Amino acid sequence: MLCSRLTVGVLLALMPLGAWAKPAPRLVQSQVRAQIQVQDMTSISQGLDKLCQEHQAQIVHFNCDRNNSNGNFNVRVPEDKLGSFCAGLRTLGEVRSENRNSSDNTASYQDAQNNLALAEKAISAHWTVSGDGLSARDRGVVDAEFKAYLRDRINSYRSTMRNYEQNLGLAEVNVSLSSEAQPVGRQPRTRGNLTVETTEPTEVVVERIETRPSPYSATLLGPAAVMLALIAFLMFRQRGQEKPKVD
Repeated sequence: MLCSRLTVGVLLALMPLGAWAKPAPRLVQSQVRAQIQVQDMTSISQGLDKLCQEHQAQIVHFNCDRNNSNGNFNVRVPEDKLGSFCAGLRTLGEVRSENRNSSDNTASYQDAQNNLALAEKAISAHWTVSGDGLSARDRGVVDAEFKAYLRDRINSYRSTMRNYEQNLGLAEVNVSLSSEAQPVGRQPRTRGNLTVETTEPTEVVVERIETRPSPYSATLLGPAAVMLALIAFLMFRQRGQEKPKVD
């Protein structure tokens, strides 16, 4: 009878530590990686903003290089809206590939939490450095270096826990963008303020060179004609003065 009462008392004492304690939240995060080929890199920013507004997503990083026709972006999406967001990626272009996976960060979060508690206890403890051959100055340097190391570890553990907490309930989507290269020979043609792309072959225009008489040839043409006419007149006159021979 006494043994049974003792067992019930032990169980009641342990219940607040076990059954009544709050379970640690699971830190599960989904990751999606995709490759999208778009037609126009200039309109991708507007389409992405609209998609994020519809799904309450947050753009963490966005990069678009129109000259090299590539880019990438990173978005955080609520887990319950991940499926519809990935379906909406098809409005931006052609999805060439899509990979999904998930990671459970609960154990890593708990390790960081335990290490943080130990580091905070160690830095607040009163302890002294002892050792043969150490001067008072050396002991002071060792103490300062060790406390600086503990402060760095405390900041690292807090940063790790903060990242896990911020990503709680949010999926991470990484997308690579690419665009079709323009065909060879396609060059932009500018008309005023409007740029028009054309694939017409380049037209080679040959300028016709008109030959004009030299002014010196016109100057010499007059005297030459007069001389020729005079020579013809003298020859005709000489033939007329010759008498016919009588046999």
